[in-house]
This record gives sequence, C-alpha cells and structure tokens, in this order.
Amino acid sequence: MRLGIRFILTAALLTLPSLAQAQVMVSPFAGVTFGGDTTTTGGTVGMSATYWVRPWLGVEADGAVTPMLFEQDGFLINRSVTTLTGQLVVSAPQLSRERFTPFLTAGLGLLRPHLAEAGELAVVKGDTLQFSVGGGAMGFFNEHIGFRGDVRYTRGLRDSELDQNAFGVDFSTFAFWRTTGGLVVRF
Repeated sequence: MRLGIRFILTAALLTLPSLAQAQVMVSPFAGVTFGGDTTTTGGTVGMSATYWVRPWLGVEADGAVTPMLFEQDGFLINRSVTTLTGQLVVSAPQLSRERFTPFLTAGLGLLRPHLAEAGELAVVKGDTLQFSVGGGAMGFFNEHIGFRGDVRYTRGLRDSELDQNAFGVDFSTFAFWRTTGGLVVRF
C-alpha cells in the first residue's frame, strides 16, 4: 500500500512542472497482425491516445480489434482478438525534432480473444493479462497533423481459464506482431 502511494506521489510530482508543455496526441490506425502464434495475417484497426508529460516521456492508452486473427476452418463464426493496453512511451529528446519523433513503447493490458464455432458448441471469450513492446515514429506536416507508424509485439502473461479450450490455444503464452499506420492529431 505504501509503495503504491509513493509511486502515485512521485508520478504526480514529475508531472506538475511540465503541465504547461504537456501535449495530447490522438491517433486512429489500421494495420495487420502477423507472426507468433497466429495462423493467418489479419487486418486490425484501433486508436491510441498519448499524453506527453515531458518532451521525452508519455503515457498511452491503446485499443485494437483484429476481427480475423485465426484461420477460418469452416466452423468458426467468430475468430477475433481485442487488445486494451496502457503503456509508457519514450522518445529520444536529442533525436526528436518538432516534425519527426521516433519512440519506444512498453506496457500491460488485456488480451480479449473471442473464438466461437457455428451453433456455439465451443466458445472462448474472456480476458487475460498481456504485455506489449514496440517502437515507431511520428512525422508532422504542420503543428497539429501528422502520420504515425509502429510495430508492436504482444504476448499473453499468465494462466487463465481461457487456456482450457476446445481450440487448443494457450492464451497464457499466445503472441503476435502488429504493424500499423495512421493519422496523428496533436493538441
């Protein structure tokens, strides 16, 4: 409990002096998932919102939906995965310019698979813990509008009731890559 309070107070103190220069960025994106434990390459869409507390440090909320992450075998009527992740974003201040910003990101969140056969004889739906790491870059056309691209690796972290399923998928170690691009709006 005391450690949590210290963490919150430290984070608040680091944020206070920089509120005048803080920026918010919103980025809708589209891309593909591939590799890892996926059985097919699938499209993904989502949105991220980043709050920069320092020119080089931000916190981000990221959500993505991949409607067809698993291969169609004739019986599956739903084969999607949703990820909801909170992340830290770090950019290199000496490399960052007003119009170009490379970044690295890492965070924790939820992996929400949804697999279902026709007639819903077998269904997997729920949440499990996941982590995500990656990197990318943002380039701006003017002060507020730009483009963002990134690559991220996502992997399940812990055993859950989702691991015992008729599809034979172990979501505690389930992993895949995601590459996306999209508009970024800076406020």
